[in-house]
Amino acid sequence: MLQPEEFREQTAARLLAGIERASRMRAFVGLDGFVDEIIHVVDKRDNAEKFHRLPTITKLAERLAAAAGKSTNIELVNQRTKLGGNGPSWPTPWPGWASR
Repeated sequence: MLQPEEFREQTAARLLAGIERASRMRAFVGLDGFVDEIIHVVDKRDNAEKFHRLPTITKLAERLAAAAGKSTNIELVNQRTKLGGNGPSWPTPWPGWASR
């Protein structure tokens, strides 16, 4: 799995490489999308590598409510960064579809 920085650099390089090809197209259709970051919320950390996550949004809400009016720290750990949105995800099962 690519790290977020590697993913961004690879995506930028691919976009730059396609500029000439895109300029020769008679029509160009763009689809709105975004980047999904799948995260876990840390409940308890055992060490630098191992932690227990909050299992539900309800548990996160309880943690936030308990912190109301106080100082707190909520640690988020990125599990995966991936393409998001229906438009960009739609052609994913058909490699090469968007290049026709």
